[in-house]
Amino acid sequence: VVLCAGMPPRIDWSKSFRVCPTVLEYLLIGPKDCDRSGDANLTWGGAAAFQNKGKAPDTPSYVQDGFVRRELPKLSAVCLGTDDAPGRVGTNHVTSFRRLLQPQLSYSGTSI
Repeated sequence: VVLCAGMPPRIDWSKSFRVCPTVLEYLLIGPKDCDRSGDANLTWGGAAAFQNKGKAPDTPSYVQDGFVRRELPKLSAVCLGTDDAPGRVGTNHVTSFRRLLQPQLSYSGTSI
């Protein structure tokens, strides 16, 4: 499991996580679905600024790489970050991206 907090704005580290075959899951901690933590399109699967007339891609890159996204609201509720301040909390989230595992079937025929 990779924990990533504070990904730089408009820079996508998640592709590096997904190409590593031993990474089964990565958690992104921080603002979600925007360029303030990673890249809105490459990291989160949202619309790329000034591309495709502001429409999100048909298939996000994390899905193409075999991952599914899941929000973790219980962890997000206790997540504090640099955007939070007294009286204004909840701008940071924890989001899981988990690799879909494909079963490896094998059959070794035995002769009787």
